[in-house]
Amino acid sequence: MAVPAGSIQRLTAGAAAFIRKAIEAAHSRALRTLKGRSVSIGGPPPPKTVSIVEWDSVDDAVAFYKSKAWTDLEPQRAKAQKEIRRYVVEVEN
Repeated sequence: MAVPAGSIQRLTAGAAAFIRKAIEAAHSRALRTLKGRSVSIGGPPPPKTVSIVEWDSVDDAVAFYKSKAWTDLEPQRAKAQKEIRRYVVEVEN
């Protein structure tokens, strides 16, 4: 999958759609939380943006975050995001 060319403005405008397509192709569903509202119920305030993705398996998630489609966007993501917390959580069976 080719990384969209362009500046950080293209990333914020076009990369979300690119990343969503890559995520869907990797056996998952983005839960459309990126532009949603986050409210702290306890503890420190949440980050401004939160992205939640449901994966078919932990292995699919790990494979995606190691994929060329994801790693090629690292320079643009580094410019756009100050702090990144990323977790893969497996549900109980």
